[in-house]
Amino acid sequence: MTNEFVHKTVGDEQSQAEWEALGTHIFNNQSTGDILYASSATQLSRLAIASTGNILSIISGIPAWVGGSSGSPTSYTAGTPLIQIYATSSNATSTNAEPFYLKSVMTGAGGYGGRARFHAYTNVALGSNFMGLKSQAEFGSAGSCAGLATALCAELNMPNTDITSKGGHYYALELEYVSGGSSLVTNGTGCQAGFIYMNQSGDDDGDFDDNGFLFKLDGLTAGNTHLWSTGASAASGDATLKISIGGTTKYLLVADDAS
Repeated sequence: MTNEFVHKTVGDEQSQAEWEALGTHIFNNQSTGDILYASSATQLSRLAIASTGNILSIISGIPAWVGGSSGSPTSYTAGTPLIQIYATSSNATSTNAEPFYLKSVMTGAGGYGGRARFHAYTNVALGSNFMGLKSQAEFGSAGSCAGLATALCAELNMPNTDITSKGGHYYALELEYVSGGSSLVTNGTGCQAGFIYMNQSGDDDGDFDDNGFLFKLDGLTAGNTHLWSTGASAASGDATLKISIGGTTKYLLVADDAS
C-alpha cells in the first residue's frame, strides 16, 4: 500500500545482519525528511516532506502540512486560526505565567531590528474594524487583580550607566502613522486620521464617565523644571493640539514655558 510502513524484502530467510540493518524497515516511496505517524489504531504511515516554510498542523485528526512560505500562502476560514495555543496556569506565586516567550538577541553592532512583526494587509474595502495586532486581557465575574492590570505593557529596560555619549533616543512606546502620499485625503470629520483612538464600550452605567481617567501617570517627583512641573501660574496658552472627544473637535492648550 502506498506510504505504509513495511519490512524490506530479504528473501526466504533473514540473517542477523539483515535484522540489525538500518534499512530493514522503510516506507513505500520513502524520501529524506518524511515523517512516521499512526494513520489508524493499527497502521503506521508516511507523511511526505513538504516545502520549506510549511507548518505541521492537525487536519481531521491526523498530521498534515499547511502552507507557510510566502510563495504558497494558506487560505483558512475566519475564526479558525492556523495556530492556536491554549494554556492553563494554576500558578499562585508572584512569578509571571508566560505561555509564549520569544527572545531575539542582537549580536551584530550596527544591526537593525530584533523585533517580532505582525503584518496585516488588505487591498479591499473591509467592514467595521482592521488591526495589525490586538492585545486582550479579560476578567470573568470572579476575576480580579491585586496590582496593575493592563491589556498591553510596553517596557523599556535601560542600563545603569551614562548613555548621553551613545546617542539615540529612548522611549517605551513608539507610534508611527505612515502617510500613503500626497493623494491621501482625510476631512477630519467623517474620515479621520490620527495617532491614538480611544473608545469606552460595554454597559454604559456612567461609572467610567464619572470616575475614569484619560490616563494615569505615577512615579514622578513634582517640582519646577521636572516632567511634572508645579511652577506654573495662570497664563494664556501659546498653541493647541487638536483632539476629538465624542466626535467633536476639541483643543488641548499648550504653552512655550512652564511659567
